[in-house]
Order: sequence, then structure tokens, then C-alpha cells
Amino acid sequence: MVKILVIDDEQGVCDVLESTFSYVGYQTFSATNAKKAIEIILQEKPNAIFLDIMMPDMDGLDLLKKIKEIEPNSFVVMVSAKRDEDTKDKAFRLGAVDYVTKPFNRQYLRDIISKNLLYARSAKAQKPDILICDDDQEVYDTVREFIDKKFTANVEVATNGYEAIAMVKNKKYDLILMDIKMPGINGIDTLKEINKIRPGIKSIIISAWLSDEVTAQTIEAGAIDYLYKPLSPQILKARLKTVLASIDKLILKEEG
Repeated sequence: MVKILVIDDEQGVCDVLESTFSYVGYQTFSATNAKKAIEIILQEKPNAIFLDIMMPDMDGLDLLKKIKEIEPNSFVVMVSAKRDEDTKDKAFRLGAVDYVTKPFNRQYLRDIISKNLLYARSAKAQKPDILICDDDQEVYDTVREFIDKKFTANVEVATNGYEAIAMVKNKKYDLILMDIKMPGINGIDTLKEINKIRPGIKSIIISAWLSDEVTAQTIEAGAIDYLYKPLSPQILKARLKTVLASIDKLILKEEG
């Protein structure tokens, strides 16, 4: 599992970033001072580090230098409330892979991990097994063709909830893309049954229903995200990259 360390003197920022990454399956840690951060680095060896410039016991750039001495190949993103080109240049010279200013976009931060850390590891990654559950052939064909074009993955289709449940009993899928409105059993109840069989399985709802109540029900049933039809290819690609990266199974065929 990918490990991420957030280093920021504001506990609130640590909490936000931890939830940003743990929400999609990354193992996250946080530290509000340099001493604690170094302890975590030595013990956990995180794959990615998000480091604030302003720290109470050590300047962020000095800490970056220290981190690079401990772990020369570490993947460090600097985070700051100020747009300072001089500081940014120094950070890059010391080995930072990116420089992000607050306030930040959560999906952008997740994409940073995909682009800078997991592309390099994709050659060793195993192909993910993805199950699409939708009764609309046009929808599942479109989604399957999109995944086949952009990612290296094993993609299978269930045309109703009962079929999906039976397939999950026989195979451990990495991700399920689930419609809500289907004949026989709806997507929410299907997810509940699937999570009894495979607790913690990652699933994304894809539905035309625009309802906060329904969205909340899907999250309660175990879904990690909710995408609305008609699907945006850009959003679908971003979500798939995030989820597959979190389980070390991101293998992109092309960019763009």
C-alpha cells in the first residue's frame, strides 16, 4: 500500500490532507514538527511526503534537505501559503518534485502522486480487475472501451446486481463501477451484499440520480465516490487513476 506523510504545523491542514488521501485508500501519517516527521520517515518510509514551508522547529527547506539525506529517492511536494518564486526554485534545487500553494485542489494533489510517483512503478504493477455493473449496454460498452483505451486492466461486465454478487463470490475484484437503477436489485443493495462478501472493496457509483440523500446512502453502503451520468471522460479518468494508484495497480496506456 502507498504510504503518505503530511508535514504541517497546522493540525487542521494535516487533517484535511490525511482525509484527502485516506479517503481513496492511501495509508496516511501526519506530523506537526520536524522531529516527529523524521521519526515517521525512518520508521514507515513513506512513498510520498507533503511538506509545509513554514515549520516551528525547522525551516521547511532545511527539513527537505534533511529528508533527502535520509531518503535520497524520496518523493517530496512542498506546500506553502505564499507564491514565492525564489523559495520555489530553492525547493526544486533541493529535490522537491512539485510546489503547491494553498488553498489547494484535492484531486490535483491526488494526481500529483499518480503522475510523479506511480508512473515510475507502473511497469511492475499488476493489472487491476475491474467489474462494471450496469444494465444499459450503451453505458457499459462506452465505459469498458474508455478503460481499455486509457488503462491496462482486466474489465468484466455484470448486467444486474445479482450477477455482480455471483461474480464477486468467485473473484476478488479491485474496483467496481456500479449503476443504481437496475432490474431486480438496485445498486445500493447490491453494494451492501458485495461488502459482506468482500469487505472494503473499492466501488464507484455511476448514476443519473442527482440526490444528496441517495449519494449519502451509497457512501454508507461502501462506495468511495459518486459520478453523475452523462459521464465526463476527464473526471472518470481522474477517479480511476486515483483509485488504481492507491492500490499500486495504475498502468496507463496513454496520456492526454
